[in-house]
Amino acid sequence: MKDSRAKLICLHHAGGGPSVFDHWVRTAPDGLDVIAPELPKHPDMAGRRLYRSADDLVPALAEHIAERVMEGGVDEQGEGHYVLFGQSMGGLLAYLVTRYFHERGGPLPKALAVASFAAPCIPWTDPTGPDAPDDVLVRRLHAIGGVPTWLVEHPGWLSPFLGLVRDDARLCGTYRHVPQSSRLPCRSMCSAGIEIPSSRESPCTAGPKSRTRSR
Repeated sequence: MKDSRAKLICLHHAGGGPSVFDHWVRTAPDGLDVIAPELPKHPDMAGRRLYRSADDLVPALAEHIAERVMEGGVDEQGEGHYVLFGQSMGGLLAYLVTRYFHERGGPLPKALAVASFAAPCIPWTDPTGPDAPDDVLVRRLHAIGGVPTWLVEHPGWLSPFLGLVRDDARLCGTYRHVPQSSRLPCRSMCSAGIEIPSSRESPCTAGPKSRTRSR
């Protein structure tokens, strides 16, 4: 029997995990399943990602998402009964997974929603970089709201978790955009933050061959 419940697939920001969407999972309305996949971690290296490039991660992530959403089947347009949302790094991954399904075949989302990530054709940059010393990286995370003030003076306490941040930052920084051959067929929305999605034009529109817009 097919699962007809709508699904919201959520991909987290760099250095994060599925728990960042716990509130959405708990407060989802009846009839909606909020699913936050966990990006694969290295089995032999604690606190590190298994895949450290978009080319390696996206096929595995797309396969995992397809397995979850195909339970509900697809419509005549090849779309699954779900929306794919990504925040920050998750926005890049959501776009790439949607593009992967479009180009290679797979259950396209009803809509692609991206928050807090620039258009994919704009190279990702950060003044700190993934190889910065722990204390510098922690201060940078604090500056963007990722670390509370009381932890800034104790970077050693965060050291076990910084490997994920470094791996995710390297994934974003090494991604190089290749223009699409055709538009994504699904609706796309974008937001500078996580609360107000918009499909209006913006200065960061990725161009005529991409419909992912942000900031």
